[in-house]
Amino acid sequence: MTLTSMVASQQVSLIPNDHEMMVYDTMAKQAVASKLYRGIGDEFAIKMIMLRARELNIAPMTALDGGIHIIQGRTEISARLMGAMIFRAGHSITVEKEDGEQCVIKGLRSSGGIQYASFTIEEAKQAGLVKPGGGWTKYPKDMLYARALSRLARRLFPDVIGTGYVEGEIREKDIQPCVQEADMEIPLFPDGPTIEQAVEKEQDLLKNFLAQFDKDEARGWAEYICQLKEKLNLSVQHIVDKYNEDPTKAMEKFQQWSAKQLKNG
Repeated sequence: MTLTSMVASQQVSLIPNDHEMMVYDTMAKQAVASKLYRGIGDEFAIKMIMLRARELNIAPMTALDGGIHIIQGRTEISARLMGAMIFRAGHSITVEKEDGEQCVIKGLRSSGGIQYASFTIEEAKQAGLVKPGGGWTKYPKDMLYARALSRLARRLFPDVIGTGYVEGEIREKDIQPCVQEADMEIPLFPDGPTIEQAVEKEQDLLKNFLAQFDKDEARGWAEYICQLKEKLNLSVQHIVDKYNEDPTKAMEKFQQWSAKQLKNG
């Protein structure tokens, strides 16, 4: 697949017509039935990703196959797709410097505007992104490139990426769910007094519960459990027990909550 074929070639109206919505409904149902996209959620979550892709002029399957993620109503775009969108729009990007310490990228708009953007490993460390065994340790050049690209795109190509961020940027820094677990990089308990009040048993219980899901779904469950704890005053033990009693029903409630979160943005 070429870079230009990763994105749709024709502009679309802001509001999809009835026929388009019917097509999206059918595609979302088929995606759920295939069980290949369980990490995304139910058909409502899948359809929201396709609709977001539509606004960015991206093919729906490209979006579902890792091109786009929606985290608490905000959009992440893979670095590969973000670059493809910029090239498709007639602009260019050039890597000026790339090593394990810094990545510098030059952007050139088709109209002639030029701008540089960079991201350093020191910035990543200051933001708490570099952790043993994580992507920043294993693939520093790729991670630095993605962050430099996102910074450049927001400054020079906002008309291309809209409100999007590069993949991992929101999850790692901009939005921190209510709960955290070190190995999975998922916040388990809210910052502040709640951490001091939390008992070790509850932390371990939540950690083991989240381990059964893939990374994206675990993040959603972490936030969902946090809200149940805060709004209904439920313990993690109670929530886990209810899940174990009827996983199907518990998953349905979680997916309904996820769809509502996306709708409320």
